[in-house]
Amino acid sequence: MSLGCQEAFEVFKRDHADTMNSLIFDILNSDYSHFVSFTDHLKGKITQRHIQRAALGKRLNLYKTMFNRLKELKLEIEHLQLLMEKVKVKLQKDFEVWWSEEAINLQQLSAQSMLSPQSPAEAHHCHHCLFKNPGEIECSNLMTYVKNELKRCHFKQCIRSDSTRGSSTSIPLTGDSQADADILAFIKARQNILQKKGKSCQKIGSQTKTSSTVF
Repeated sequence: MSLGCQEAFEVFKRDHADTMNSLIFDILNSDYSHFVSFTDHLKGKITQRHIQRAALGKRLNLYKTMFNRLKELKLEIEHLQLLMEKVKVKLQKDFEVWWSEEAINLQQLSAQSMLSPQSPAEAHHCHHCLFKNPGEIECSNLMTYVKNELKRCHFKQCIRSDSTRGSSTSIPLTGDSQADADILAFIKARQNILQKKGKSCQKIGSQTKTSSTVF
């Protein structure tokens, strides 16, 4: 190779080497930028996964806590159901005892009412008042209803007995059984007091006559 050709080759090789180096540098620079971007993206994904795992761990702990609480609630509910069954049985027994006692009291009260002097029509009326429409009377109000009816029958008997005695005074009644019963009780008490006063006066008068006879 001649000297001029060799110099031209050296220049060509230098220029070509610079071009290759520049091309390789550009490729490496692009790859590096892509690698840095991918690395940042991967770091973000990893951080996101860590956050998700932490949240999942919290949810898992919350789930375990709620599950254990539900198990405890189940045991408490079963215990309360057992107590409710026991209370229901005890309530039924107490009701049966109470019902039998009230039935005995009702029989005694009815027997006392039947033993008091009254006409057959009044007895039939009291019996009809006591036992009419039994399905309409609630169990809890049965004894109150019966006692009120017996009191009403007894009040009518008091009025009849007072009328048969031929009382000279006219007693103004209100129409209310309770109020009229109180009025009659007051009048009866007043009559008893007057009778006691009359007896005491008679006793004093007899003692005075005796003393005057002695002198």
